[in-house]
Amino acid sequence: MKLDFKTIGAFAAIILIASVGSAYITTWVFSHRTPVPQSAPDAGRDGAFDPAEFQGWDSNLIWNAGTLTVNLQSPGSITAMNYVKATISLQVNARSAVRELDDRRVQVTDRLITTLRTTTKSELDTEEGISNLKRRIMDDVTELIADRGGRVTAVFFSELVTQ
Repeated sequence: MKLDFKTIGAFAAIILIASVGSAYITTWVFSHRTPVPQSAPDAGRDGAFDPAEFQGWDSNLIWNAGTLTVNLQSPGSITAMNYVKATISLQVNARSAVRELDDRRVQVTDRLITTLRTTTKSELDTEEGISNLKRRIMDDVTELIADRGGRVTAVFFSELVTQ
């Protein structure tokens, strides 16, 4: 096969079109995925899912805290290090509370890190431990925004990985 400028140009054009096309398709596929929360908002005391909780669902009342990777508390062990990687979203009672969380992002992130750091891996291995962590996060963050009438009504983990 003879390689001239036309042949090389044709191959280059095909490779360019294939690269751009695959990048576009990949971006389109991954940008249209919707993360699903791992738990229902304010699940009942027994942990059962209550569909009535979603009737008043308003995505404008969700504040995304982002992904945090934190050392977990390791009682009695200096060498055993455990970590948690958590993507956290908070549901609040009013849009003004979402704005307050945005304004106080640094303080909220500090509260979340502190709350996660005081949790042990064994607590995160049980549903009860995860529910307790959610309750602690709700209380700790509500404390920051309560003076303006804000309240965290639910905590969602769209990712929760321990090691």
